[in-house]
Amino acid sequence: MNSCNFTAALTLVACLCTASAAAEPAPTELAAIRSKIEELRHQNHAAEANRDRAADALQKSEHAISDANRTLFELDQQRNETELAITQLHNQSQTAHKATE
Repeated sequence: MNSCNFTAALTLVACLCTASAAAEPAPTELAAIRSKIEELRHQNHAAEANRDRAADALQKSEHAISDANRTLFELDQQRNETELAITQLHNQSQTAHKATE
């Protein structure tokens, strides 16, 4: 290797070492990054817990709605049966009234 190439190679190695050293974060930066990662993990865990609670609440609400709909259906059936009974009693009353005239 001639001296010109050797000098260029040394310059290149020096530049790469400087760039490598500049690319490595300082210990305080690493600590800040680790702290941020831990904070994000904590936030993620809290968000997952909130999501789980919301899913549970939604499931309970769906069950309550289902129960309410079932009760409304049963009440509607009872109302229909009561209205039919009232109509039958009314008809019987009219028949009895006509028979007594």
